[in-house]
Amino acid sequence: YQRRVHGVVADLANMMAALKSGEQGNDILVKLSKKGSQPVLCFNITVQTSTVGRPRHDLVQEVPVKVWSKEQIDSLRLPDTRPPKVEIFLPNLKEIRSIVDGMKSVSSDMYLLADLAGNLTISFETTLLRTSTYFKDLQNPVPEGETRVSHQPNPLIRAECKVGLKRFLNFLHCHILSPRSVLCSFVEESALIFRVQTFDDTSLVFYLPCLS
Repeated sequence: YQRRVHGVVADLANMMAALKSGEQGNDILVKLSKKGSQPVLCFNITVQTSTVGRPRHDLVQEVPVKVWSKEQIDSLRLPDTRPPKVEIFLPNLKEIRSIVDGMKSVSSDMYLLADLAGNLTISFETTLLRTSTYFKDLQNPVPEGETRVSHQPNPLIRAECKVGLKRFLNFLHCHILSPRSVLCSFVEESALIFRVQTFDDTSLVFYLPCLS
C-alpha cells in the first residue's frame, strides 16, 4: 500500500469562512472531492442542538482548491529576507479589520509604521486626504537571551511599509482563529511578515510584499 500525498491551494477567505462555520460543530470531516471538474475541500460539519425533535443537523461547506503533487509541495521554500528592522505584536485583529474595512472603498493601498517604543500607525492616503489610526503601548519582542528589564531598544528606530489593502484584508481573515498573538516584522522595501500563534500552538506565517 502506497500512501498518496496531495497538497491543496485555496483562497484564504473561503477557507476561513468554512472554518468559521465549524466553530459550533461537534465533529468536522474534511475530504478532498470534486464538483464537476472542480476539485473542492468538502467540510462535513455535524452540529448537536438542544431543539426538541431536532437533536442534530449537518452542514456542508465546499471550498474550491487547486491540487498540488507531492513534488510541488516539496519544492516550496520560505522566502529569503533580510533581518527585520522593527518587530511588534499587533493589537486585536478584529479592531484592525474594522478600520481597514471602512477604508477599502477609499484607497487601494495602506501604510503601516511601527517603532521600538510600542507604537503602531495605520494610514490611508488619497489625493485629497490622509487619515491615520494610532496604537500605543504595544509590545516589542525581547531578543533571545535578554529580559524585558535588561533590554533597552532605541525608541527612535522605526520602519514603514506600504502594502495592498485587499491583500492585508485577506490576511486579517485569520482573526476567526482567535490567535494568541500576532507578530508583525517590518523588512523595509521588501515585506511585512506576520507570525500568527494560536492557542493550540499552531503557527501560521503570512508574507505581504511591500509596494514601492
